[in-house]
Amino acid sequence: MLNREALNCPPLRKDSLIVNVSRNRAFTLAEGATRVAVPNGQCRAAFTLAEVLITLGIIGVVAAMTMPSLITNHQKKVTAKRLASAYSICANALEHAKAEYGDSSSWDKPSETISESTKTYVKKYFLPYINDYTDNGWRTYKNYYGDKINTTDLTSGGYFISLNNGVLLTFAFDAETTSDGSIRPKTLMITVDINNIHAPNKTGRDRFSMTFVSNEKLIVGNSNLVGNSRSELINKCSQKNSPACSRLIMIDGWEIKDDYPWKSL
Repeated sequence: MLNREALNCPPLRKDSLIVNVSRNRAFTLAEGATRVAVPNGQCRAAFTLAEVLITLGIIGVVAAMTMPSLITNHQKKVTAKRLASAYSICANALEHAKAEYGDSSSWDKPSETISESTKTYVKKYFLPYINDYTDNGWRTYKNYYGDKINTTDLTSGGYFISLNNGVLLTFAFDAETTSDGSIRPKTLMITVDINNIHAPNKTGRDRFSMTFVSNEKLIVGNSNLVGNSRSELINKCSQKNSPACSRLIMIDGWEIKDDYPWKSL
């Protein structure tokens, strides 16, 4: 360490330190910081190596404690924002379709197979009113996601649409059994994957759901959840593969609150 007396540097004083720091454009340092000499004979205040290392260590500890929380909060905001955007896009498409084709109760009734009914319905009543998308066609989940999806039913499929904001929409009719024993399409299910095929591919984390039944509005979650209290939605959202998570985010103003079961999903 340099000796202040040997360098003929004056003692540190709080008032002189402020003047010197301002004149030499250095950082403001605490009293007692080491003084070093420079070639022109002036003395400037500086940190020792030990002081620098201690400061960096403190910064590292604080960053390690706060970064996970900051990253999680950012993920939650992106998730809620993209889910809200997907709902807005689909709801807007339906409103345009109603303006052109009239009330949805008079629209073409699904009567073909699940896959053909879905393709016909989506191409007529949704796609003409959605901008900037990639049509991926009818695919099975296994075919589209490969081994990246966390679901037990990989053989089922849907009509896959990739939006320009990274969101994946999957359309597929749910089936019902008629009185004569035949199976026909009924409710249009819309799955929203806010980051396409990327992980974690879990319901409530990056995969959400909406439903549409003719002559009804687009429902976030499903019709069975309409009227549920917030506490009921939280409890149901905690269960695996529950559509309640989608509705919970919606009733919270398109936000993921602190009591949302994010970590357990």
